[in-house]
Amino acid sequence: GSLDDAERTLAPLAREYPDERTGLLLGRLALARGDVAAAEYRFQSALAMSGSGMLRFEVAAVWMRAGRPDDAWRTLKPSVEALSPAAGA
Repeated sequence: GSLDDAERTLAPLAREYPDERTGLLLGRLALARGDVAAAEYRFQSALAMSGSGMLRFEVAAVWMRAGRPDDAWRTLKPSVEALSPAAGA
């Protein structure tokens, strides 16, 4: 029920205003429904628009849930490296 209703409401918004926020919301809805493939697609689309650390974390969480820890690390690595003291050197 309510997750499907929320997605039906957000989907037109995402088509009209395709940005990382709507992609993130639709990805979270898909993940809440247990649709890991749809969540990954939504998060990847959002990540292509913005490489923010929050989005990287969301995509990594999807990959961990899907049993893909190597992909999760590959997604998080740029954010981790950016925080490293050596990154500023």
